[in-house]
Amino acid sequence: MDFGNRTISDQNFSRIVALPKTALMNCGNPVKVNVKLIQEGDAKYIKLTPIEYQSLDGI
Repeated sequence: MDFGNRTISDQNFSRIVALPKTALMNCGNPVKVNVKLIQEGDAKYIKLTPIEYQSLDGI
């Protein structure tokens, strides 16, 4: 599923990418993710893997 292009914002010493709620809901509503840089040949991408789940009820 493609969630389109995202803007990378600067905040102090961090770079932030906002994810749509739909993307998170499709992953089980995680509150934490493991972040890895993946290299496949010349291609590089960031992989986010859910590691903890939380209900979004009441949001």
